[in-house]
Amino acid sequence: MFAVSVDSCWPESDAVEPELRRFWHDAPDSMPTSRCTPAIALIDTFGVRRATFQGARDPAWSPDGLRLAFRTVRSVRVRVNGRTLVYPEIPESTIVYSPESGKRETFPAAANVITWADDEFLVLENQGSSYGLKLRSGEPSRQNVHKVRVGLWSRDADYSLRVTAGWKLEVWSVAEERDISEGIMKALGGGFARISSRSFWVAGPKHKHDLCVGISWLRKGRTHNLVTQYAGCETVMIDVQTNQVLRRIKGAFVGPVADRSQVVIWQDGVLKFVPL
Repeated sequence: MFAVSVDSCWPESDAVEPELRRFWHDAPDSMPTSRCTPAIALIDTFGVRRATFQGARDPAWSPDGLRLAFRTVRSVRVRVNGRTLVYPEIPESTIVYSPESGKRETFPAAANVITWADDEFLVLENQGSSYGLKLRSGEPSRQNVHKVRVGLWSRDADYSLRVTAGWKLEVWSVAEERDISEGIMKALGGGFARISSRSFWVAGPKHKHDLCVGISWLRKGRTHNLVTQYAGCETVMIDVQTNQVLRRIKGAFVGPVADRSQVVIWQDGVLKFVPL
């Protein structure tokens, strides 16, 4: 299985603002707009959608690949004087879902970032502060949380991965006690518009610290309406210890399968599963 995080959008119509009618005498009664809500879809290797979670972001598989954790968010829209005001997203809760049993556990724990410390302990970050969540008891905990760096850990626990702002890759080396992402970015090629937040550490005894990264470049210039255009989507596997690029795969990065032994890419109009 693999999980896809998307923004589900649909068309709507908004009433034209009264202020605009003063300058636009033949204005229509309404203007076409769109509404979007974040969603997570769980899909198996046959392409069958097994579950959908609305108002959810950032799916993260447990180390054993048996459970999926994600955070729920709420975005408030208020109608004032003919205008729709959209407020920033607010994290609400953390959900842990078991695909095999269908069991869904909801914890009243708000988070901006979710990290699995082990199969029974989550580390959550909210407004710059970290705390733990014991899944067996549901108890929040701050014990030993300072020892866990929020991010995805390599198999040998020597490196931690985090992608922020949609483009900033951070790889922390425990031995060197510093961010080593600069050398990794140079090896990847640099100049990326986007780095997928779902980049992951490849599983298996041969991949102790091999990182699978989804990247895309910007086209030169912008369109007339300033909408950014992307090109050259690629999936790259790299050894972060040596900065050696092990593999380059053309196609848009989607994410890992549950056990992180394969990557799902969008290539030539179809989803493909590529063993790593």
